[in-house]
Amino acid sequence: MPGSPNTVASYRDTFRLLLRFATSELGRLPTDLRVGDLDAALIGRFLTSCEKERGNSARSRNTRLAAIRPFFKYVAINEPQTPAAPSLSENPGDALQTLREACRRFPSS
Repeated sequence: MPGSPNTVASYRDTFRLLLRFATSELGRLPTDLRVGDLDAALIGRFLTSCEKERGNSARSRNTRLAAIRPFFKYVAINEPQTPAAPSLSENPGDALQTLREACRRFPSS
């Protein structure tokens, strides 16, 4: 079931920004990044950067987070051996736990 054009564009933009941020932070080409590189700390720094450096509101930050969560859920269910979440084969719900840790410091607005 395809999403709305606005949702698709929002997710696309989020991942473009996230990959640029990760590339800059980790000093690697986008093609050299692995899912395991996108850990809770990096996601947290990305969300902070969206607010502080890009001037995004808390609502925009939360929209970015809403785009990232399904990706990690997909990885947890379909690629449980991924280094980003080594225990996912036992509990697919653990995929979001790492992301939740990064998000706890961001209050809902």
